[in-house]
Amino acid sequence: MRTRPTARILHGITMLLSVIIPVRNAEGPLLKTLDSLKAADPLAEWLEIIVQDGGEIETSPTDQRIKRYRETDSGIYDAMNKGRSKATGRWLMFAGAGDEWIGGSDIRAKLENAFAPLQVFAVELKPPLEPGVRRHYPARWDASMIWRNSVHHQGVCYRADVLPSRPFETEYKVLSDYALHLRFFRNDMKAEVHKTPMMQVASGGISRQFTWQLYQEELRLKRQVLGPVRGAIQWPWICAKWLYKRIAQSHHR
Repeated sequence: MRTRPTARILHGITMLLSVIIPVRNAEGPLLKTLDSLKAADPLAEWLEIIVQDGGEIETSPTDQRIKRYRETDSGIYDAMNKGRSKATGRWLMFAGAGDEWIGGSDIRAKLENAFAPLQVFAVELKPPLEPGVRRHYPARWDASMIWRNSVHHQGVCYRADVLPSRPFETEYKVLSDYALHLRFFRNDMKAEVHKTPMMQVASGGISRQFTWQLYQEELRLKRQVLGPVRGAIQWPWICAKWLYKRIAQSHHR
């Protein structure tokens, strides 16, 4: 008979989900994220909120339900790794400052009854939308991931026992979450896919700045994760994606 993984205990309370938020000098957007999470769990019964703060600006104390750690970091993925090391929930997810929880109580029910180690949800993107970017991204866990970064980390809940202590490779500055998801997919990690949107993602994220450097990083990680032959096949596809974004940007002006 299958059994669910044992939840770790925080101050005598079983925490179902740890939400890890890396932030640097973005107090206003962070407060929007925190308010949305506190509204999702007014009594702090099942959400652990961890703010990994690498900023230089002194901030005022926050709600006692929020664990805030001030440490220097080498970038967003290093901060996410630091936050992961402090999480105590059965499930973990990562949000950015300015993202807002829209999942409601449905997410709690789905996690309480979940068995697959990854739970993938849809996400909504906040305006303004960059050229060529859609507002709604459905949840996916299929071969499309080999060609496109179609799984947003704000839409994934990772079971704690399958997430390494430092899951994000800091050699990738923009697409380390994509590299993690590709590795999981290539290793046949099972995922349950849900139509329910979990987060509304703020605009201006680093993976939505469609520079040539972004596509160079994508090619590099695919060569590493997929192997040199399959990685090389990606080259014309990545060039076509970059060209499409350039055309979309020029028409938007």
